[in-house]
Amino acid sequence: MTDRRVAIVTGANAGVGLGITKRLLEHHKDVSPLSIVMACRSRSRAEAARKELLEAVFVDEVERKAADVDPDLLQILVVDFSLCRSIMEAVEQTKSRFSKIDFLFLNAGIYPIEGLNLGNAIHDIIFNPSYLFTCGGDVLPQPVGTRTSEGLGEMFMANMFGQYLFARQCRDLLDRGRSEFTEGEELNGHKPSQNGSEYVSGLRHGLSNGSTNGAHNGHLRNSQNGNGVAHNGNGVSGTHHPVAGRVIWTGSSSAFPEFFSLSDPQLLKNKKPYEASKRLDDLMSLAWNRAEEKRALSGTEGTRIVPSYVVNPGTPTSGLVLAQVHWALATFVIWPIFWVFNRLALFSVHLHPYTSAVGLHYVFRTPTSKLDTSLKYHSLASFMGMGSGRTADLGQMVDRNIDGRSEADAVLDMAENLASEVVKRWEKRGVDGVADLSDLVSAESNTTSP
Repeated sequence: MTDRRVAIVTGANAGVGLGITKRLLEHHKDVSPLSIVMACRSRSRAEAARKELLEAVFVDEVERKAADVDPDLLQILVVDFSLCRSIMEAVEQTKSRFSKIDFLFLNAGIYPIEGLNLGNAIHDIIFNPSYLFTCGGDVLPQPVGTRTSEGLGEMFMANMFGQYLFARQCRDLLDRGRSEFTEGEELNGHKPSQNGSEYVSGLRHGLSNGSTNGAHNGHLRNSQNGNGVAHNGNGVSGTHHPVAGRVIWTGSSSAFPEFFSLSDPQLLKNKKPYEASKRLDDLMSLAWNRAEEKRALSGTEGTRIVPSYVVNPGTPTSGLVLAQVHWALATFVIWPIFWVFNRLALFSVHLHPYTSAVGLHYVFRTPTSKLDTSLKYHSLASFMGMGSGRTADLGQMVDRNIDGRSEADAVLDMAENLASEVVKRWEKRGVDGVADLSDLVSAESNTTSP
């Protein structure tokens, strides 16, 4: 057990996960102590990434050796978020190792593709570059109907439900967390780092902080004292609830509502399952906060809440897609295209995972009094690719009304029913109980989702 703040990063060994883990390690070194947990599918890759991070952050050899042998600083948790048995085992390990979680970065994800359509790539680059760089355009065909060995939708599991299940089962640890930093918190004389703290509000399209409409009734509004949330809905104005830990999802600018349909919740008929899975992340975050609001309303003064936020890391040149194409194509075609667009001041295009993670770091470091759970935050590269990046927001996430019901609430109900059944089977039969979950796939329509 540790008295340090505990930050768990899923998918921490590469891409955006590696970027935010590096920023957290810098925070530990320069600001205040952390216990950072790299939740990764492969131990060997996690260990290689851990070595790389320590060498990058601790330049001094003496400091690096001390960090390397620090048992609490940079830990590894092996977990495959596409498999319920692995998640439930990871939950048990987490609870045996920690008494709380202060920050939970739900970043792990997959983006399988079936080749590369160069003709469509050229067309999208010339005629529709924004479509290409937000959701891959028509360049990267994705497999449809892929299931895990347990019988559930693979993209659904890896990119949303698996991480929700982990957060749900660790809710008691999050409730004991403390994610608010004190004013001027410091360590060894170092003031809190301002690296990447610049905030740009130009992408909000005129939305003011805390603005709302019927689709967002009940989202967590932020108080002005930085220590909790004051609710402004349902007749409880001024009721104060302290913030415990916080959940931070890695979202996507490709999470357009039209890519997801409630008729295919596990994305088994969806032609763009990755984009649909990121839409699910948005909906789950909205629903999580609505549930936290209801929990606080039904509790007493001082009931602790766990807010959830979504951050779009932009379009990073990470291994999520590049590792699946030929190295020559990645090196001599895709990377130069990213470089050109980055230099042309398309700030959503990142050359390095470190700048892609700037928005995640902003939400990690910023008091909840200055954050809004209904907004999607956004990582921006600095001009000409220099600097550590900036943060903006993309406005409010949309919760549609489907047949008279909130889409986010419907997604939460579906996830809760599935999670309850998984936990029940796990508690009754262990690994054998979750070996085949194919009977839990919701009934699907006869039509193909978008």
